[in-house]
Amino acid sequence: MKRLILVGVATGLAFAAKHTAILLVPMLLMLSAAELLRKGEEDSKPRGQRAKQMAVAFVVISAIALTTLWASYGFRYAARGEGLQLNPPLAQSVHYLSRARETRLLESVARYPLLPESYIFGLADVRIMSDFYTSYLFGRIYPHGIWYYFPAALAIKSTLPFLFLLGLAAWMIATRRMTGLREILFRTIPPAFHLAIAMSAGMNIGLRHILPMYPFLYVLGAGALGKMIERNRRWIYVVAVLVVWQAVSATRTFPAYMAYANELWGGPSQTYKYLSDSNADWGQQLKSTKAYLEVTGSKTAGSFILPRVP
Repeated sequence: MKRLILVGVATGLAFAAKHTAILLVPMLLMLSAAELLRKGEEDSKPRGQRAKQMAVAFVVISAIALTTLWASYGFRYAARGEGLQLNPPLAQSVHYLSRARETRLLESVARYPLLPESYIFGLADVRIMSDFYTSYLFGRIYPHGIWYYFPAALAIKSTLPFLFLLGLAAWMIATRRMTGLREILFRTIPPAFHLAIAMSAGMNIGLRHILPMYPFLYVLGAGALGKMIERNRRWIYVVAVLVVWQAVSATRTFPAYMAYANELWGGPSQTYKYLSDSNADWGQQLKSTKAYLEVTGSKTAGSFILPRVP
């Protein structure tokens, strides 16, 4: 029970921190199904009994998560207090959605109400904005999202040691050199599902939207390396090379971590050729600009000010 409470609270806090955390719900369902399929024959308990236990656990986790989310909003449905209304109101905002089924879903959630009004408004706003964001990839501007944007961004902005680990893990799973179905499923289903949703969302404004994938994939890659070391101790030298490579790459990138691109794409100075927005720049250079203007004086600073239009 203690574990269920911890998972529920963590899920609820994730909900409150980011709207995309709502993806945790279908992920938990898929992992439960994978667990049932994996242990159906070897577990002493009947599959039906274990399915019932998992269903109860899912309900408990969901209830705790929703309670935590509502606590973050002070257990108040209204987005604004003292009788004030959102502008535009939620009932109007949901009709800006381009997908009728999403409008009906959010209207139902608001009618009962199942989630705080601010949270529902935020879900609607994210979906509405995804219809208007342009995408920039490999030097071209697209009016909407591109399905292969996130795989491309992952290949550009992930370190080469990480990509090596990912390729190694994929090869070992495909050739059955890496065993442990439960461990593999629990490290591949969440990132695969998250990536699939990101690729279909239509909002391509930064690798940051798929950052939750990385912990799962790093653990998967580390597991692959561990298996290779068990087979041949010389793989320890490969680990040493990868660690040094990762450290050198990070050190050379300083302080332009946001604009990072791996060596195959030319490094941080070339990221702008392939990606934009938070992949390359988010105004982090403004502090350096301010320091430069203070050193050079107001005369030089004046050259950076656009002339006023009469």
